Amino acid sequence: MFKISPLILLGIFFLGCQSTGPGTTKARNDVDALIASASAEIDAVLAGSSPTPGSSGGISSGGIEPRWVTAPESVYDRRTYISAVGYGNNRNTAERRALAALTAIFGQSIQSEAQSRIVYSEALSGGAISSASGNSDFVNLIKTSAEMDSLVGAEIKDLWFDGSGTYYAAAVMERAKTAALYRDLINTNQRLINDLTAVPEGERYTLDGLRRFQLAAAIADTNTTFLNVLRVLGDGSVGNIPVNMKTGNDYRLEIAAITKNIPIAVAVEHDQRDRIRRAFEEVLTKAGFRIGGANSPYLLTALVTIVPVDLPNNPNQFVRYVVDANLEDRRTGDLLLPFSVDGREGHLSIPEAENRAIRAAETKIKETYGPVLDAYIAQFSAAGE
Repeated sequence: MFKISPLILLGIFFLGCQSTGPGTTKARNDVDALIASASAEIDAVLAGSSPTPGSSGGISSGGIEPRWVTAPESVYDRRTYISAVGYGNNRNTAERRALAALTAIFGQSIQSEAQSRIVYSEALSGGAISSASGNSDFVNLIKTSAEMDSLVGAEIKDLWFDGSGTYYAAAVMERAKTAALYRDLINTNQRLINDLTAVPEGERYTLDGLRRFQLAAAIADTNTTFLNVLRVLGDGSVGNIPVNMKTGNDYRLEIAAITKNIPIAVAVEHDQRDRIRRAFEEVLTKAGFRIGGANSPYLLTALVTIVPVDLPNNPNQFVRYVVDANLEDRRTGDLLLPFSVDGREGHLSIPEAENRAIRAAETKIKETYGPVLDAYIAQFSAAGE
């Protein structure tokens, strides 16, 4: 399934604790303003698009089989339309299969990558689309499209019941009308990408700058999909698309360069032979960040606490461990990302129980901090929130 607009991609909610400092709040508000502007523009584009996929008329029943059932191009001229037929034992199945067959004409070129699907699903399930758009037809269209794996601009034009238990549906896309819709969406998306990536040099190598480029990459993925749709529609609209369009992978190369130029220092209290510090540093390094020194703009602080646990009638000695950490923007004082792991370990002696506790904490940090950090970087509030 491919995704429909930046509005969808922009609707990612903060999963963890949002930072409250003035610097990060301003950066988030700046992005929200860009999203709101683009959303309004997209609503204007889609206001004239086809309604939620559905029949343009009633369902016919019995009689002579319509020509479009076996030869849709005989009714919907190939020069004007792309069409496909689906069938099933009920109307809903027939419509879904028709839209799926129409989508299949476009092939793998319109399949977005997994991360785009995840972003879309989170936005849809979180209600970000509904809250960010006042265009109810658009909201219904994208929800139906998500369920049916269909394309924006697709609609059910004809329905027929053969009287013997089988329903038939014809799904249609009008080439010129749909091409104009996708062309406008691409241009709107591209303007938003340009705004997101117009970051002053002093703000480029920051987590906020990184997030802007992450979002730009996701929108660029969508634009690549839209561009592929235009190529299949084949009405010459591709020639009206900006020649300097970058792909999502182009922006990911820039993301890698930004990441490796963001230094993050790590400081851990009550560490044992720097084992916890090295665990955090390993995760940051794998994520592409540079381990910084005392003057780094970002500081990951952690506190290790290990206390004995009394378990009566147990021959082993037990301890409970807790590692509380936070990522801080030292320029603004924002606490960006709280993180904690804890557990209980035991052995015949307290020192060995403590050693096991540190080893367990190391493992948990290496396994869980990376995904938590990735999720934090990927988070953007929905427009208007």
